[in-house]
Amino acid sequence: MWLKPEEVLLKNALKLWVTQKSSGYFILQRRRGHGDGGGRFTGRLVGALDAVLDSNARVAPFRILLQVPGSQVYSAIACGEFLSGSEVYWAVAIGATAEEINQHWEWLEQNLLHTLSVFDNKEDIVSFVKGKVKALIAEETSSKLAEQEEDPEKFREALVKFESRFNFPEAEKLITYYSCCCWKGKVPRQGWLYLSINHLCFYSFFLGKELKLIIPWVEVQKLERTSNVFMTDTVRVTTPNKERDFSTFLNIAEAFRIMEQLADVTLRRLLDNEVFELDPGLQDPTQITKRDLEARAQNEFFRAFFRLPRKEKLHEVVDCSLWTPFSRCHTAGRMYTSDSYICFASKENGCCNVIIPLREVISIEKMEDTSLLPNPIIVSIRSKMAFQFIELKDRDTLVENLLQRLKEVNSSNLVHCNNLQDKNQNSPAFGSMCMLGDSEPAHLGAEASQGKEGSECGKESSYLLNAEALRSDFHQSGMAGFDFGKSREQIKESLWDDHFVEYGRTVCMFRTEKIRKLVAMGIPESLRGKLWLLFSDAVTDLASHPGYYMHLVEASMGKCCMATEEIERDLHRSLPEHPAFQSETGIAALRRVLTAYAHRNPKIGYCQKFGDHSVAQIEHMRYKHRIRVLQGHEDTTKQNVLRVVIPDVSILPEDLEELYDLFKREHLLRCYWDAPGAAAERHDPSRPYAEQYRIDAQQFARLYRLLSPWTCGDHTDVLAHRTFRLLDDNMDRLIEFKGLASCLDVMYNGEMNEKIKLLYKLHIPPALTENERDSQSLLKNPLLSTSRPLVIGKANGDAVDYQKQLKQMLKDIAKEKDTKMEKELPKMSQREFIQFCKTLYSMFHEDPEENDLYQAIATVTTLLLQIGEVGQRSISLGSGSDEFTEDLQPEASASEQDAVFTDTVKAPHKDSQPSPVTEGDWTVSFEHILASLLTEQSLVNFFEKPLELKPKLENAKVNQYSLKANGTSCQSRGEHTKPNMQQ
Repeated sequence: MWLKPEEVLLKNALKLWVTQKSSGYFILQRRRGHGDGGGRFTGRLVGALDAVLDSNARVAPFRILLQVPGSQVYSAIACGEFLSGSEVYWAVAIGATAEEINQHWEWLEQNLLHTLSVFDNKEDIVSFVKGKVKALIAEETSSKLAEQEEDPEKFREALVKFESRFNFPEAEKLITYYSCCCWKGKVPRQGWLYLSINHLCFYSFFLGKELKLIIPWVEVQKLERTSNVFMTDTVRVTTPNKERDFSTFLNIAEAFRIMEQLADVTLRRLLDNEVFELDPGLQDPTQITKRDLEARAQNEFFRAFFRLPRKEKLHEVVDCSLWTPFSRCHTAGRMYTSDSYICFASKENGCCNVIIPLREVISIEKMEDTSLLPNPIIVSIRSKMAFQFIELKDRDTLVENLLQRLKEVNSSNLVHCNNLQDKNQNSPAFGSMCMLGDSEPAHLGAEASQGKEGSECGKESSYLLNAEALRSDFHQSGMAGFDFGKSREQIKESLWDDHFVEYGRTVCMFRTEKIRKLVAMGIPESLRGKLWLLFSDAVTDLASHPGYYMHLVEASMGKCCMATEEIERDLHRSLPEHPAFQSETGIAALRRVLTAYAHRNPKIGYCQKFGDHSVAQIEHMRYKHRIRVLQGHEDTTKQNVLRVVIPDVSILPEDLEELYDLFKREHLLRCYWDAPGAAAERHDPSRPYAEQYRIDAQQFARLYRLLSPWTCGDHTDVLAHRTFRLLDDNMDRLIEFKGLASCLDVMYNGEMNEKIKLLYKLHIPPALTENERDSQSLLKNPLLSTSRPLVIGKANGDAVDYQKQLKQMLKDIAKEKDTKMEKELPKMSQREFIQFCKTLYSMFHEDPEENDLYQAIATVTTLLLQIGEVGQRSISLGSGSDEFTEDLQPEASASEQDAVFTDTVKAPHKDSQPSPVTEGDWTVSFEHILASLLTEQSLVNFFEKPLELKPKLENAKVNQYSLKANGTSCQSRGEHTKPNMQQ
């Protein structure tokens, strides 16, 4: 890759570099000890030092220098990598091979060498070359996201290292990187932490020892900042298999924040697609940058701290001071402004927080700037309160932006605000300001019943009346006869009233630590609903979405589904300790809330204990603990899948669990680097547990190569696709985990007849397609001949009479078949039989008993070819009987062979005409093949030898990533060392 020209003192580097090419202005050099076969001692020493110390030259052993005539100073303008790739003098090396550096050399010769001879001044030469090289660098990075980073050149170097060390496809975008230590037991390993869109990777190379970790974000169960005996601040990454600690970050807070964001975004994108639609800017993972994640983290902190709606977007964060009347001074803190809110948080935690919805704001004005009140503004709200902010930087721009957003909020809610002003004077629960005073809600019903025009207002008033009836029912049934309770309530009400006088009564009140103490002492029942509306900011949601709940209730009522049935069963046993929900009024209210929520969120629906939580609490817990929630859901899915599959297979439960992890990971690998739409179709949470994850033919072929005991060389992929077509019962080109598990169970744990039956099915339709039916004939093979005798002499002098063996085996198989009454398999044609034989020959390759197996399969194939020819002659001549005759003694050798198999050939009716002999008449049945294979002990031993799935699973966990990456990466990237996956 091209480098930004940098001065290099060549005098001290002559012993470390070897000049390979030179011209009047440029020199191409190679690092000693790289690419020279390790010839001399100096080269070996330099190469060893580079390897042990992980030198920059270990990755980029080639460079091109610009020579300034008459000077000992050279400028490195290009460098090339060899194999693993890294930096030479500074961190901007992208070349992968020596050929790449030669391409740069050729470009210089063709485009610059002749032009430089025109210049007389050496400074002009350097300036011209620098300009050209910088233009080339800008052209290379113009279409890349590296230019969006703070230091594009450093990022380009890190990107090259990341790609060369982990061999991911180009679609695996690197977000950022950090220098840190990874603790391996009690030993820290210094290295580099790479955070990409799908993985957390760590690489360390020190004193000749290499450590390489790849942890997918979807397998992260917990991220936390903790400490150990040696370090006070570490980042702990917990996966199902292991815990990893990382420490000694330059900025651990930033690193942890980015890790949290990447884990959250990846989990939502891959496992929670519906909720992820809330972040359209992060839908395309290739466009995500560190800056986007930091902005998202700041937005989430802002919304979580002030408990604001998810749609709120943070715009400005400004240091300022707020006048707090209760302390009679200005409190230092920060102002946060978003689409619909102005918020303030004191620097001293818990001292004072303020939330001002813009819909409550009347005006925002600038005051005169004085020495006592520098850069002040006044925010006036509807409850005749005003907030004074001072020490605001860039006050004019801030006020202009706030006024613009205030105008947008007022214009979007103008009609609704006018309606609310009329009916909220006596409605403290639904007022835009939600005033907390001494006014009794008894006027609510009268107000709701007067002056209403239209059905909408009538319906809304009915819900207000229902809410008031529920409150009245609670007070009458729950508080009657408890005089001491009334006195306690009066005390609590008095304390809250005193607090409201000092700190405010509306949603814009000053929120201090005193509120926490009052809540801990107890909230009076008369204020419980109103305070919940204030502190959850539900009052603003009610004002911003008029009639939303009413429409939800109307849409959900009268509809029957599984959720409503569960709700009805739990209504009378929910909240038994709460008197308000033991009457029909309370039960009806609870029914409306639960049914409306289930209708609004059909994916969640309803579960027990929903009645104990508010919708806001549920959503907040789900948002705050998303990693734990989603991983818990995935664990539940996994356990249910295993519970369904375990009874049907003989694979050990622990092996089956690892197999499921590999199956799911194969699905996720497609989500990582392929088109997101196609991969999302393979994950459907609404389907049964065992069918939620599905894979296509290519994914199945990769798993087959990793896990199948039937290795057939180049023929393995062919066999894998046939197996996929056999398992794809519904022809949707996707299979579930149960299909893979059942197939491997037969291969590893099945009896010989089950394995042969599986092989047989793989060589007849639908597994075998028309274009795979090779027309070659096995009769051309010298080992195979239909004229070979059916009595074979052995080396020890014994003879095996295959006529008697096959006759008895066929009779036994026929009896067993009649007993089981299984569906008869279609017979195999000659072309299909040829493919069957090819598979058997490829399976025996490199087996310790290869010669014996080849001889045995040659004998069996000869027998089966003779069986097919006997059947073909019998059908063509129209002879034979429907019943088998044991005492038939033919004279000719061909007739002797026919007598063995006459019972298995279906003879035509006596009145029918002889059919012409065609290629399609040659057939052989599964029973023929099985009986023939059973005559050879070496074949029986091969198919009945015990097989272990565990080693294959362990190997697959290591190589699954490499197999996928090698299949998706471009050929121009060359071959790289496969990364090991450790967790």
